[in-house]
Amino acid sequence: DAENQAEEIRNPLSGQVRLGLGPITAARVLPTFFKHFADLYPQIKLNVFQGGSIDLIDMLINRKIDVGVITASDNTRNQLKDNNIAWKDVFKIKYVAVVSDKHPLALKESTSIKNFANETFFLYHKSMVREILLTNLGEEFNKKISGSFDSYDTIRDLFKAGMGVTILAERYMNNLSSTDREGLHIIQFQDFEFSL
Repeated sequence: DAENQAEEIRNPLSGQVRLGLGPITAARVLPTFFKHFADLYPQIKLNVFQGGSIDLIDMLINRKIDVGVITASDNTRNQLKDNNIAWKDVFKIKYVAVVSDKHPLALKESTSIKNFANETFFLYHKSMVREILLTNLGEEFNKKISGSFDSYDTIRDLFKAGMGVTILAERYMNNLSSTDREGLHIIQFQDFEFSL
């Protein structure tokens, strides 16, 4: 692979970029981004890897990807800094709680994350949301996680069936059709957002 690396040094507008994206970001931006990137840099191959932020951070640290779009916490930033990886906060991402419209908390439009301390959660596998919840709600919170999934659609459908609570990006929920949102109630947080 030394020959490919030498060519990339001689011609920096060729070669490949290994990009890591979370599933929500990938679904939202990939089609437009791929087209725009290909138009601007036709000689650069774009390889995209999908995963949760924790997996993507590990891939960055182990140099398996060149760029990652991840949800970041203070701990994440310190971990990246300790591994000499540069980062830039691009925007804040707002998260919301999602419950069945029959859940007792469905009467609320907004609340503090602390009001969910006694709820049962279903979360995305190896997500930054889990890390932040553990920081905010303590290690006891770990016992409240009933399931981890690799599909946001699976998590969403559990709540239609009346199971526990999840936390999802508000953008993801806003992009769902009215049919997909049927039976769900979204609760805004007063104190829970991340940088991306």
